[in-house]
Amino acid sequence: MCKQIVFAYYTYITKLQAKLREARTRQSSINIRLDAAESKIRMREVTHGARTSEAFSRFEDMERRVDEAEGRADSLAMGSGHRTLEDEFADLSASDSIEAELAALKAAAKKKGG
Repeated sequence: MCKQIVFAYYTYITKLQAKLREARTRQSSINIRLDAAESKIRMREVTHGARTSEAFSRFEDMERRVDEAEGRADSLAMGSGHRTLEDEFADLSASDSIEAELAALKAAAKKKGG
């Protein structure tokens, strides 16, 4: 009778130890999932958080200021030569006549060569 009681306790202790191992395994799994979820949260906060938005906003402001400065520089350069629209058209027509002259030279060279 005493052996049966000891055996019953032994069986009960074995079952409890198995349940304890299972509980520890589940706890470990849950801790890993929790750590992964918290890492995702931190990563999303970094990439979409206020500090990141502020940095991009400052970058866009700086880019806009550079564009404005370049525009001012270009407008000042345009005004310094006192060129009129007629001057610009004259330059374009001179450029067209140069291109026509080049095409004629190419055609002449082609006739001689071919």
